[in-house]
Amino acid sequence: MLRIPKQQLEWAEKSLASSQAQTAKMRIVMGHLPFYAVAPTKNKMGDVLAKADELITMLEKYNVHLYISGHHHAYFPAYKGNLKLLYSGALGSGPRTLIGSNLSPRNTLTVVDINLEENKSFYTTYDMNSLAVVNPQELPEKITGINGSVLREKEA
Repeated sequence: MLRIPKQQLEWAEKSLASSQAQTAKMRIVMGHLPFYAVAPTKNKMGDVLAKADELITMLEKYNVHLYISGHHHAYFPAYKGNLKLLYSGALGSGPRTLIGSNLSPRNTLTVVDINLEENKSFYTTYDMNSLAVVNPQELPEKITGINGSVLREKEA
């Protein structure tokens, strides 16, 4: 698990607490590593963030709506507590399977639509080989990795 340096955590918290961030209609955070593992080959230390639960608590404290991550190259719309987690897939080489799934790896592209009036976000994810829309109901309901579990978002 990768530990975030104290200075970066302090910067992130200061940024989220700022009046500019707090007056924004929606807060979205992006990072390379996810909080929890979703791909079997990335289900190990160094491929997820350390202290995931504490980090999520910090994001929830500042009413962050969504955390988008990469690195695992496996599309999975999830949530933990009140925080939405979007695991972006891969457009290029290296798409990966999901832990506990028999689905083949696939290249995906996700479009995020945001409704600021209702404080909601919605995803449309495309299988880039067929251009078909990915049905989130095909994905596992829950994924448990090295450091915890995430639940599939019901309304992706």
